Amino acid sequence: METDYLVIGAGAMGLAFADAIHKEKPRSKIVIIEKRALPGGHWVDDYRFVALHQPAAFYGVGSLELGSGGNDLSSHAELVDYYDRVVKQLQKSAAITFFFGTEYKGNGLAIPLLNPDKPIKIQVKEKVVDASYMKVLTPATHSPNFKVGDGVKFVPINDLLDLQHKPKRFCVIGGGKTGADAVVHLIDNGVLADQIKWVVPNDMWFWNRSKVQTGVVGNEFIKFLKAIQNNSSAEQIFLELEKKGSLFRLLDDELPRKWRCATFSEREFKILKSVKDVVRKGRVHAIGIDRIELDNGSVAYEEGCLSVPNQFAEVDRPSTCEVEFLDYNGNKKKLKASGLLATCIQHEMDHLEGILFIDYLSKLKKMMIVKKLSKQKNKVDRIVV
Repeated sequence: METDYLVIGAGAMGLAFADAIHKEKPRSKIVIIEKRALPGGHWVDDYRFVALHQPAAFYGVGSLELGSGGNDLSSHAELVDYYDRVVKQLQKSAAITFFFGTEYKGNGLAIPLLNPDKPIKIQVKEKVVDASYMKVLTPATHSPNFKVGDGVKFVPINDLLDLQHKPKRFCVIGGGKTGADAVVHLIDNGVLADQIKWVVPNDMWFWNRSKVQTGVVGNEFIKFLKAIQNNSSAEQIFLELEKKGSLFRLLDDELPRKWRCATFSEREFKILKSVKDVVRKGRVHAIGIDRIELDNGSVAYEEGCLSVPNQFAEVDRPSTCEVEFLDYNGNKKKLKASGLLATCIQHEMDHLEGILFIDYLSKLKKMMIVKKLSKQKNKVDRIVV
């Protein structure tokens, strides 16, 4: 087949380009190839509680308003439905052809995924437009680039809505928009901030959503230009914008090294700041049943104990141990243990010596736990420390 324009990808960029070209050149033929079965790009794969983090007025194609327009923050369902409507609108023109569930191989060759024996040959007169070059990945479309040990309950963010029961603790991996969305979602749905461990490989700046709304965003860009004019380094530019309320950061005493335009409201940012158990030791290499291995060391999972009800803390123990014991019949045995079993054995052996896991903590952390326990004394018969 022959076409004027070949667009690779029916996501936000591909459909915006096709919409604009069709408006300027309504007689030009356009072929759009999309590997997914549905239009919308990464929105099709994203977690269901994601929302557009910029005003609807700034997003979508020129010929069709998204949602109610203005500062509306469109939901995942609204975005998927919107791009379905965009495609239906474009399909009214005989000049536009879509191939969904089809992979572009280059040199005008496209392969239908369900019918690979019938390749599609396309001759392009004007331009091939690769609208998929950003290769946006979501947790649902790829495996983690670190090892996940046996017994670890590991789920992509997409599956949070499908959990059948609430664990006592959550560990969120990732300090970007997706990781931050996970933290906000958990706390908005009843998880306490101190029930969350947040692994942040790299701190980044967050944009204050109130500053990028219709009617005020123009002033915001003027602030950016003035900050660039007034300062000689990126650090100084971002610090000036922080002082003016444009940007947030999680740590007051450490400058983030990244900015990817992730946007949050002041309410959401307060939620993020409420999580105190934040791990900053680089990227994750492996997650085991008892610890997380990172670029700059490891982090042990928290221990708990019925002797110290509803309290948890990290205890640094050897990851392996070897014990001798007598079995039920009095026979001497040896056992080499690792992971969670090694932790449990050491924890229980400590009890024989009158040691609790809180005895390994600093005086301050131990006193904080004792203080919490004293407030629960009407719920327990006795507290032993």
